[in-house]
Amino acid sequence: MTELITAKPTEQKHQLGRRFFEATACAYPPAVMPDDVLLVDMDANRVTVDGLYLVERIKDGAVTWMGCRRFELSVLGGVNMVEASGEVAAFAAVDSLRIAGRVLRVYGRKS
Repeated sequence: MTELITAKPTEQKHQLGRRFFEATACAYPPAVMPDDVLLVDMDANRVTVDGLYLVERIKDGAVTWMGCRRFELSVLGGVNMVEASGEVAAFAAVDSLRIAGRVLRVYGRKS
C-alpha cells in the first residue's frame, strides 16, 4: 500500500512513482483545498498534458516550494501556467520553475 506523505515534495529525496500527499502546502482553490489528498506521479518532470502539477522555484541554488499550478498546452506549441487567480503566464517566461510531479487525482476529505 502507498503511504500518505505529509512532507513537501522538495523534502522527499529519490521517491519516484505514484505517491499520496496531503494538500496542505498545495492549495489551488477551488480545484485543490488544503484538506484534500493528492495522488501524484512523481516521475513527471515536464508538462505533457493539461492539468495540475507540483512546482518548485530554483533561485541562486535554493529550492522553494510553490505548490500546485495549472498548466495548459498552447495551440502554438508552448505551455501556459495558470494561477488560481486566473492570471496566465507563458511557462518559458518562468524558467526558474521546475516540475516536481503531476497531480493524477484529487481526493476531497469528508468531514
